Amino acid sequence: MVRLFFLLLLVIGTESAALAYRPPPTPQEIANLDQQIAAQPGNSRLLQMRGLDYAVLGQKDKAIADFKAAQKITPNQVRLYRTLGWALFNLDDYAEAINVWEHAAALADQKEKEYTATDPDDLTDGAWIPSTLALGYWASGDEAKALDLFSLVAKVNSHYRDHDLFKQETNGWTEKEQTTALLLFDAWKMKTDQPGSHL
Repeated sequence: MVRLFFLLLLVIGTESAALAYRPPPTPQEIANLDQQIAAQPGNSRLLQMRGLDYAVLGQKDKAIADFKAAQKITPNQVRLYRTLGWALFNLDDYAEAINVWEHAAALADQKEKEYTATDPDDLTDGAWIPSTLALGYWASGDEAKALDLFSLVAKVNSHYRDHDLFKQETNGWTEKEQTTALLLFDAWKMKTDQPGSHL
């Protein structure tokens, strides 16, 4: 709740193109999640939230333990793997983040084909896949794949073609996520502005 309030103050109190990072979780926020998890031990989403918070704080062992516990509760939930990917990304494990996101994408595709996406956390339009993977590839050093995927998103989403709109799109992301995204955007923009660019 504190982070949400802080984020709203940043967004309201700044120009629309300004950056608003999601601040790292506070000890009180972790303690609140601890209490909620103790009261609802079978709540996968709460475990995922705390696991992501631990990852943002660089506490890998605690983050992975929470995701393993969440996986026992919801082993085939798309959201779990998407969130785990972001946790791994924030822990600088980009290759594993990409693997996990690809697994989430395959799982979402399978559920769509089989019409088994009954959990609201599994319902997805798939638009997250290329944009998320683009960030993973960029962070891992695979510039060509990252730019190709980013181009796919930019063709259908005008926010990915305009610098200020893209900054707004990343408000509320962690500093690592936002910095990576903006570096990718700038590289994409530089490539697309070149004569004869195929992006």
